Amino acid sequence: YSFCTLLSNIMYETWWWGAVAAAVGSAGAGIGENLVRLSYSSLHSQPEPHPPLHKRPLWVVGWLMTTVLTSVCAVVGLALAPMQLLMPIGGLHILFGVAVAHILNRERMGSGDILGAFLVCLGVAVVLIGVEKESLAVSFTSLNEIIFRRSTIIFFRS
Repeated sequence: YSFCTLLSNIMYETWWWGAVAAAVGSAGAGIGENLVRLSYSSLHSQPEPHPPLHKRPLWVVGWLMTTVLTSVCAVVGLALAPMQLLMPIGGLHILFGVAVAHILNRERMGSGDILGAFLVCLGVAVVLIGVEKESLAVSFTSLNEIIFRRSTIIFFRS
């Protein structure tokens, strides 16, 4: 195996990169939501009037992570991997949110939370084991034919 062969094999299997992008987006969403919450909870110690949202660093960083970072990671992930692979990974954002809330916002994590986190991880693992890793390329023409089939139109009208 030469380095070039190894690199081309890694780049050929782009679903790994898409999965990493989806995981980064999920973590960003979980962290960002907790930063926004921390921004609001830290206002209790400040006198009125409170600064506007765009002047609160925690809120701005949290908002950027929740909206911009997550969206960019979703676009990158969808360019590299099929949606059926990325959607379960996107669901991990709840898990990241619960873990970060425990650390950052000092929220209690009960046994039900831990069991739920375990079940989410188990469900994601089961789906990822069985999902098709390579996406099928669909042309605009074939997608148009699928959308405007009589059966598809009847399905969406009912």
